[in-house]
Amino acid sequence: MDCILYEKAMNREAFHEDYAITMYSQSKQELRYVFDASFSPDCECKITTSIKRMLDLDQLMRPSASDPVCNFSSYIGSSPTHEKEERHIRTNVTEANLEGKLA
Repeated sequence: MDCILYEKAMNREAFHEDYAITMYSQSKQELRYVFDASFSPDCECKITTSIKRMLDLDQLMRPSASDPVCNFSSYIGSSPTHEKEERHIRTNVTEANLEGKLA
């Protein structure tokens, strides 16, 4: 999940081969995080923090698989765009109910 998130956010692979993973674990160097202009600073921070936690060299410090899902769900839920879309959907459903289109 961590490498997929990194690849989607950075538009490149976190590790180009298995050997790179070994080198990462031995060198203790951080990955480079280079976001394009479409990411807000808040979003960059949340993604970077999530990836760092999931790639922690100490496996006991890594989150469970459900933690990132819950975190990202809360990020999406607090997004102004998401709230606007949700409000639009609720309005359309309510209007359809009033017109007798929904059971």
